[in-house]
Amino acid sequence: MSEKNKQEVYEVTVTETLERVVCVKADSMEDARELVRIQYRREDIVLDAEDFVSVEFEVNEPDREIHEEKVNDRTERSDSRGR
Repeated sequence: MSEKNKQEVYEVTVTETLERVVCVKADSMEDARELVRIQYRREDIVLDAEDFVSVEFEVNEPDREIHEEKVNDRTERSDSRGR
């Protein structure tokens, strides 16, 4: 068996953090938070690449059965899109 066949399948979680300061007039901190929360939910505030702060990569221990299914599923979807 070659070394390539012995490779494990790892799941890597990519976490991006986006951040923006929004200024609002309000009667209290709680009101300010709620006003911005409402704007965000209505999509008046949409964070994008300009709001990028950081990225983290976390590698999880391999679980062969679960990961093989996910890799096969992703490969099939990728192949059907012509990638």
